[in-house]
Amino acid sequence: MLGAAPPSEIVDALVTDALRLLEHLPEQESGGQAANAVGLLALVAGQDVEPAQDSDGSDGRWRIARRTAPDRVVSVADPDARHIHMNRTRHQDGFKGHVSFEPETGLFTAVALTRGSGAGNHEAAVAGDLPDSEDGELTILGDTAYGTGELRERLQADGHTLVIKPPPPRPAIPGGFTIDDFTVDSEAGTVTCPAGHTVTLGRPQASDNRQAQFKARCRGGPLRERCTTSKAGRVLTVHTRSTSCWPPPAAPLRTPPGRRNTGYGDPRSSGPSPGSSPAATAASPTAASSKTTTGSTTGPPPSTCAG
Repeated sequence: MLGAAPPSEIVDALVTDALRLLEHLPEQESGGQAANAVGLLALVAGQDVEPAQDSDGSDGRWRIARRTAPDRVVSVADPDARHIHMNRTRHQDGFKGHVSFEPETGLFTAVALTRGSGAGNHEAAVAGDLPDSEDGELTILGDTAYGTGELRERLQADGHTLVIKPPPPRPAIPGGFTIDDFTVDSEAGTVTCPAGHTVTLGRPQASDNRQAQFKARCRGGPLRERCTTSKAGRVLTVHTRSTSCWPPPAAPLRTPPGRRNTGYGDPRSSGPSPGSSPAATAASPTAASSKTTTGSTTGPPPSTCAG
């Protein structure tokens, strides 16, 4: 459009106007709703901008930051909406819908709506509450998003049978060794690598992870090139719930007497979602393992077993 200001000038004007308001608004006596509006204005005005090149912001020159602010608010009309992404190419704005359904009939048995971002809104963090409205013991189907140790322990403690595919172990080198190639002895607190070296697990960290540091033992080893690219040697990270994160492969689903099947996901899906459980999908054609979402979480689920 003729006469339109360059984008940089528009950004400068918007941020400068917001900062001028924020200089004076806190001096005004305001109620709860007005105070919340002031805080929201400050958040929105600052979360996506940074001083322009060769500027400290005092000269009124700003630019759009080439990054995504953590827990980014995308709407001043609905501040609970969030900017979220699962990977570099899949970005979404909004919320996440969680559903539990009965695979044979397709009837929803429980639903929940949460923000799309944040560890507390991850599938595995919300799914534990979904079966609470149902009576009796259930056979629960789910894809890898629900394969965390905490959720498994909670559902098993409630007497449910699980058909949940664990998160696939990822090799440090394509085609190389994964945590499945190491022998983890939780009782002894040791880990043995494919070359036969045994080390002691370190103390649990804040994330409940423990590390097995092979480091110097990797020097000159014939298997090193299949294990690590680190000059210092391999450091294996094991979650304290690793034994419950990687259970034996699920057998074909046969519902025990007195149990009903329930699944997490969208019954309208005719195929497995990325990372879904082939065992669960093949065992029950109507048991979809995808998720109905208007957003997706960032990063791994809470306390995912790692290698």
